[in-house]
Amino acid sequence: MALTLVEGAKLSNDVLLEGVIETVVQESPVLQRLPFIEIVGNGLTYNRENASATAAFFAVGDAWTENTPTFSQVTASLSILGGDADVDNYLARTRNNVQDLEAAVVALKARAVQEKFDDTFINGDTGADANAFDGLDNLARASYSAYNGGPGQISRYRNPKAKVPHRKIDEAFWRKYREVKQGKELQVAVCLGGEATEISRSAPASQKTIKRKPDATSAQTARLKDDAWLQTQNENHYTLQLAVFSTRHAALAFIAKQPLTANVAVYYSRRDKHYGITYGQFSNRAAADKAKQKVPGLKPWPRRFKDIQELISP
Repeated sequence: MALTLVEGAKLSNDVLLEGVIETVVQESPVLQRLPFIEIVGNGLTYNRENASATAAFFAVGDAWTENTPTFSQVTASLSILGGDADVDNYLARTRNNVQDLEAAVVALKARAVQEKFDDTFINGDTGADANAFDGLDNLARASYSAYNGGPGQISRYRNPKAKVPHRKIDEAFWRKYREVKQGKELQVAVCLGGEATEISRSAPASQKTIKRKPDATSAQTARLKDDAWLQTQNENHYTLQLAVFSTRHAALAFIAKQPLTANVAVYYSRRDKHYGITYGQFSNRAAADKAKQKVPGLKPWPRRFKDIQELISP
């Protein structure tokens, strides 16, 4: 395992440097968990896959077509993050009776460095600040571009000359990503084949209002099945997975919009930390597939009860 920043600080003979590192790490939940490695030079070079190798079935005597993956070397440049912490000599000599001014100023500057790093770790964008680094938001966009168009399209979302259909795909992902990030999963229910939240289109963008249907009523909630019910089902039987949400509130709001009245269960996945919604109980997969027509407008998928039971088991 790579060395953590905290352990790395212990190897320093510079008391001030060690103190700054400890302050930064103690304030940052991100840096407390990230492993660190020592890099020689000003960047880290790694291989990025351009095209995957393929495989196929062949008959006896067939000629095998040669196919190999291809790679590109990519370099992630190091970024410099810091700030200048100055203390006037006069103040340091005459105002140190209450507290160490230099230590206080350095601690505040270290906290500023930590806050800037944490923000950039999520929101960093080299398109806006070439001296920074791309955060998780941009890495998610790059990953989706590569997923949709192949490894060679990893920077497609930033290309102003990308084809219009590709730009629309990347922009749609970015809109949905931000909605989910803000806890508004119902805004992207259309991804599941359902009906997205209704938004007034006649008002200006700054005055758009979201019309939400009320949450599930107490009577409807009372009829919902729970983890205990799911645990009692035959593990080899099937149910239909309707959707997953990050909060129970969002899951109940989704159910309130559906015409389902029975055999609907809401469970909490201890492994994935989300709330799932299932419908029905079926003795085999064929019966579950046939039942899909009972949930029009959605795209449910069959799952064995065993799979769900493993998710909710403590």
